[in-house]
Amino acid sequence: MVMLASLFYASCSDPEEEIATPAQQQQQQPKQEEEQITQAEIESFLESLGFTTSSKVIGAAPTTTNTSIIKMDSKDTIYTMPGQKIPVRISHPEAIALHGVYIASKNSTFYLDVPLDEEEDSDTVSVIIIEFPEDEDVPNDVPLEIIPYDQSKNPVDIVERIITIEKQKNGGCDFLKDGDTTSIGPPEWKWHYTVVFDHNGDPKFVNAPGRVFAANQEPTGCCEDGTVCPILKKDPVTNTWKYEYNSKVKAQTSYSIEFEFFTFFKDGTFRRSTMENIRNFNAQTTDWCGHIPAYNTRDSYVDYYGTHDYVPGDTNIRYITTRSACDDPNGICGYGSRPGDLKFSCHTMTITAGVEGTREERMYRRHSASPVFND
Repeated sequence: MVMLASLFYASCSDPEEEIATPAQQQQQQPKQEEEQITQAEIESFLESLGFTTSSKVIGAAPTTTNTSIIKMDSKDTIYTMPGQKIPVRISHPEAIALHGVYIASKNSTFYLDVPLDEEEDSDTVSVIIIEFPEDEDVPNDVPLEIIPYDQSKNPVDIVERIITIEKQKNGGCDFLKDGDTTSIGPPEWKWHYTVVFDHNGDPKFVNAPGRVFAANQEPTGCCEDGTVCPILKKDPVTNTWKYEYNSKVKAQTSYSIEFEFFTFFKDGTFRRSTMENIRNFNAQTTDWCGHIPAYNTRDSYVDYYGTHDYVPGDTNIRYITTRSACDDPNGICGYGSRPGDLKFSCHTMTITAGVEGTREERMYRRHSASPVFND
């Protein structure tokens, strides 16, 4: 709060000092006009975007009102770096099945029709993947309309976002914090997504905070006591003995990473904190006669500590995990996180690692105050 107040104080000056003279206003006006994004620049930007599948449609995009039933995993601005392929996750009610999005701008003579790349297991989160151009001369702060549509291609909502492609900043936007790994305070970087690319550079796997990976199974058990069930029988086909049970339940186990926070400190250390949600089937407490499955559900909190070699101006940052801490009695602490090439801009940080011919990219956003999905 002290830091936040300091920022507000630093950004607010005496109103009298902010009043420009007529001559200054005349000098500033041409610059403001030059910064306006033209129709040609917006259309060039739209055409530079890459998708797994898309089509260009001449004319204005279908119109709809903002119903706020659709939420996205970004605030007002989607930040990225040149050449990145990023997943955009769109939350929607389970009763509304999305099939794609229209991407448009009020100042364009065409719009893009983009089918979904995938629907997550929850059936309430849809994903499209956008590839941004390598060209660093593209305009920034481009206003776009993202309009999800249903199976009849009717728009269900409209979300307005600003797209900003940031160059890598080394020294211009320092990502180190004062203090050490024992300091208390908000983390600097919040995990936004992980994408695994195949050898062709195409996305093959996407993970993100709160994404649930579920597995359905039908375990068998006994409704009666051990004298009646299970029964040992011989299989005449395989000539083997096996137990037969008289009850079956439908169970769904699941796993998700709820959050990951990364903070690099100026003393050469870092702290990474994670929380996983794990739900496993519990045969002992399952109601086999009522066919009601039971589960063991737990949240696993893990803190990782280590060192890094970054100094302002570096373009390559190495970090090493030296220890971890968790409440698991067996000392099994979390899913780990392999190191890789780290780069950052003012608002995003990416860690890229190569894995057996594939490439894994993890992206983080600065600060952690925002929820996963926003209007």
